[in-house]
Amino acid sequence: MACFQNSLDSLESILKDSIDGNSLSFQSLKKARVPLFFLESLGMTLPWYAKRRKKNWKVFWWYKKLDDAIGAFDLRASLLEEAISLKLSSSKVSELEAHLDETKKALAKLLKKRDWGNGKRLEKIRKQLY
Repeated sequence: MACFQNSLDSLESILKDSIDGNSLSFQSLKKARVPLFFLESLGMTLPWYAKRRKKNWKVFWWYKKLDDAIGAFDLRASLLEEAISLKLSSSKVSELEAHLDETKKALAKLLKKRDWGNGKRLEKIRKQLY
């Protein structure tokens, strides 16, 4: 279980650095994708964990949902950056900015609704895994 612990500790550190009260650093939050992906794949592939996998399926779903939300933000931010560098029309840039704002709101909502920002989600995961 040490491999889970290391990734959970890394994720907790990134979330603390990214979320400060009501302020959210989306750029630093992107670093959470590595431990999230590792936790997700680790839980799905380790044979010794298979007996507990069914019981703890939701835990891995939480990793997947958060990773997907951060990935959507990363994609939209990259598309906007590329559109600006290619000097696309202002209407296209505005459209991409609107999509990025929607993605930011959805990510912030997920972080708040699922208690990622206040550490409660990680506490719950640790209790279920150990």
